[in-house]
Amino acid sequence: MSAGSNVNCSFEAPPFEEFWEWEMGDWRKSRAMRILAIDRGHVSYVDIDFKLGTKKTIILPTFPLDSRLMSTSSSRRKYECQVMLPSSYDSVRALVFSVSPIVSVMARIFDTTPGKLNLVLETSMTKLVDNTSRGDFYTAPWNYKAFEDPSADRYWLQIEATDILGRSTLTELRPFSVNGLSAKLSWTWKEFFVMGCQWAALYYPILWSALYFIFLHSSYSKSSPYLLKEAVYLQEFHCQ
Repeated sequence: MSAGSNVNCSFEAPPFEEFWEWEMGDWRKSRAMRILAIDRGHVSYVDIDFKLGTKKTIILPTFPLDSRLMSTSSSRRKYECQVMLPSSYDSVRALVFSVSPIVSVMARIFDTTPGKLNLVLETSMTKLVDNTSRGDFYTAPWNYKAFEDPSADRYWLQIEATDILGRSTLTELRPFSVNGLSAKLSWTWKEFFVMGCQWAALYYPILWSALYFIFLHSSYSKSSPYLLKEAVYLQEFHCQ
């Protein structure tokens, strides 16, 4: 076990079995597209809804990850057992796609402990010149250990990009956990029905419930003619 944690760091610990299934877009019906990035093993994405109009600038934060969606059990173990790649934690990183040249990119981190957003870090991000991706890759060094916390949603990240025309684009505020904890995600009923419900675990209860109701319906259908005859007989007897 790691110090102060219930994570098993021994070599005999069974590996985590995790599975992701990605929908990369729904262009025909929803005009939606998803941009997916893998940054030194960290997976992140951003969804683009073209029904809301085209965007001049798209920002995809690649680290730190959104703790509501992208934190995994294996990332927590790697961090707490110190078997992760330290260089993948030493900077805030983001991909920026823009139709106009970008003049500045800022990263901001907020602390929500007092019950409101308090800005605790604001730093300028630098563009990597030898970037091979289609978007521009920006980084900013930080002391990631300063943001270790037992809460998965204490710290929130926001990135702002400003283009040469003065247009500013902000990402949505997103919680993060450098030590790999997962924050609770609020589902709509539709999202929970499609993504949040564990259908594999519910298969047999639903199956046996359906068979039970079919049996009840079948039994009732067979007994209905007899019950109808009894009702008619009692009605005739009462009339006499």
